[in-house]
Amino acid sequence: MEFKELLNKKKRPLILDGAMGSLLESEGILNKDLLWSANALIDHPEQVFNIHQQYLRAGADIITTNTFRTNPFVFDLSNLSNFDFYVDKAVSICKSAAIDFSDVIIAGSNPPAEDCYQKERTINNNALFENHIQHIERLIFNDVDIIWNETFSHLDEIIFVCKYCSLNNYPFVINIFLNNNLRILSGENIDLVVDIIKDFNPVAIGFNCISSDTFSKINANVFTKHKYGYYFNCGSEIHDEIIHCEIRENDYKDIVKKNITSNLVFVGSCCCSSPAHTKAIKEAFDEIYKS
Repeated sequence: MEFKELLNKKKRPLILDGAMGSLLESEGILNKDLLWSANALIDHPEQVFNIHQQYLRAGADIITTNTFRTNPFVFDLSNLSNFDFYVDKAVSICKSAAIDFSDVIIAGSNPPAEDCYQKERTINNNALFENHIQHIERLIFNDVDIIWNETFSHLDEIIFVCKYCSLNNYPFVINIFLNNNLRILSGENIDLVVDIIKDFNPVAIGFNCISSDTFSKINANVFTKHKYGYYFNCGSEIHDEIIHCEIRENDYKDIVKKNITSNLVFVGSCCCSSPAHTKAIKEAFDEIYKS
């Protein structure tokens, strides 16, 4: 289903699902190798299916494919060449989970080529670009509704995926990760980044895996001029070996209710969240957008 069509139908921001990888990890079924959450597509596909359905039952309008670690560069580093099989499997599981639910958007998750918190890149530009072309095209081949670029924080990589999606008329959202000083990992201020992104006409500009405190520092002009969304990190520090949920669902509900403007088009939850957080978002929207 198209994003704008569902947005008009719901007459409120859309509800994005929550964490997949950290939820699988908390259940003790993931190894911390390079493929991380992608391993579950083969080893525990039923659990991936169940998590998708839990988010849908909690009220999610958008569910993201479990493809955050299925990109070609990660597979190359793992001495594997069958990334496409994993992408196909992820989208198939996601669609199967949604088959009994109406009005669901299948968002094809496209991650940064390297670790999303990695400040210094090692991949060269040709490999970087080819990684995204192959991964995005495989998601499109599987007929996802929208390309969901998430946790991007290097300007050249942001520009490339936005330009590629835009030139090919692929509907896309670009979600940005930034530090407490409102800079992405490559050093640019978020105001500059947003100003560059807008020219590629994304469906929305999102902010993910950041804290609500960091989000509150962003210039309000960003939210008055652009369609936007967010999904905050609900866990401990991102570099902690073991991460725990630090923001309970009722607290997240309060945070959401304080961060709503007319240009808000989606809200979800990121690391260490669960379907309970999705339910809390729905409760917040039910209270605010009463018919």
